[in-house]
Amino acid sequence: MIAKRLMIVLIVAAVAGVCNAQKGNVVAPGAEVTRLAGDFRFTEGPAADAKGDVYFSDIPNNRILKWSVEEGKLSTFLENSGGANGLYFDKDGNLLACQGGERRLVSISPKGEVTVLADKYEGKKFNSPNDLWIDPKGGVYFSDPRYGNREPMEQKGEYVYYLTPDRKNVILVVSDMVRPNGLIGTPNGRRLYVADHGAGKTYAYRINKDGTLSTSSFSRPKAPTA
Repeated sequence: MIAKRLMIVLIVAAVAGVCNAQKGNVVAPGAEVTRLAGDFRFTEGPAADAKGDVYFSDIPNNRILKWSVEEGKLSTFLENSGGANGLYFDKDGNLLACQGGERRLVSISPKGEVTVLADKYEGKKFNSPNDLWIDPKGGVYFSDPRYGNREPMEQKGEYVYYLTPDRKNVILVVSDMVRPNGLIGTPNGRRLYVADHGAGKTYAYRINKDGTLSTSSFSRPKAPTA
């Protein structure tokens, strides 16, 4: 998620254009980038709902904000967000969030009602869930690094987990990274890409039918940040 730090102009890029594959541009040709809002402390986790409205986390201010495309204005979707970081919408319109401060993965209804989906692995609290992706089956991959204060950490390392589609089991799927961070899968649900911020590399995994991952098939140095 560090690589996805949100200067609010990225909201416009997400709404107004798609990536030009040939040139590698993040803004569609002819699209105009406009600053919509600012004065945030540290923004993360942009996610768009079915209407195209964009939600994002303002972590230090402990809130989730919403940019309405139709109304052209910014509003607060949720106060006391639990230190929400990565966000992603499920097919039912619920906003799933990695609550880094509360050390858990939650589902937030359109009315702001919070349901805890997972907060432990093998009886031990997560480090600080960071980023997530929902696969076509409804299962959830999420990274669990720890930045800043290293105490108290109950897990032995910083891992990537998979919450099964029935949301009853949490599976450890990546255990050999230094500090996993941003992740995303392909629309067909066949590959998962994970950035190891601690090692400065990005890895691609083949997703197996049970949600587990095969050995990484690709890695490259992380692009330098501006």
